[in-house]
Amino acid sequence: MQIKAKITYDARKLAQDMPKLINKIMVDLATDIAKESKLNIKKGLSPALTETTKTIRKKRGQKLNPPLFASGKLHNSIKLKTTKNTAKISMFLYGVLHHKGFTTASNSMIPGVKVPKRPFILASKRTFNRIVSQFSRGVSASFAKEGKGALGSPVTRGKSNKIIGIEY
Repeated sequence: MQIKAKITYDARKLAQDMPKLINKIMVDLATDIAKESKLNIKKGLSPALTETTKTIRKKRGQKLNPPLFASGKLHNSIKLKTTKNTAKISMFLYGVLHHKGFTTASNSMIPGVKVPKRPFILASKRTFNRIVSQFSRGVSASFAKEGKGALGSPVTRGKSNKIIGIEY
């Protein structure tokens, strides 16, 4: 008995390359998010500062705008740490609190006040589209069109240049 099956792709190379593709995407994404987070702080965020916050900043001799850039400490604390397989963004904890929004502590200068979220730890649409495109190209390049079939049998090309052949 002879069974013939048409095979058009071999996913083994893709399976081997997938961890590298994912790591590269994650490192690239973290790199861009770190850069864009700093840019987002510099260009200013919504909502605007309240009058209370402006008064406090004036007393401290700090800039009134943009929000989250009073002293520059948060901006300067944003760091990217990369290794071969990982990327981490670090910053002062209060950056994450401002990103998500929070209520001030009972012992703060203005206790029990709800501080609105000011999301700044974001990738731009341009970055997102670039990362998706890069991942798609990587997957396409790794999805082999010849070699061994999914069942481990040799794969050969037929007259029409389509991959054919698993014979038992």
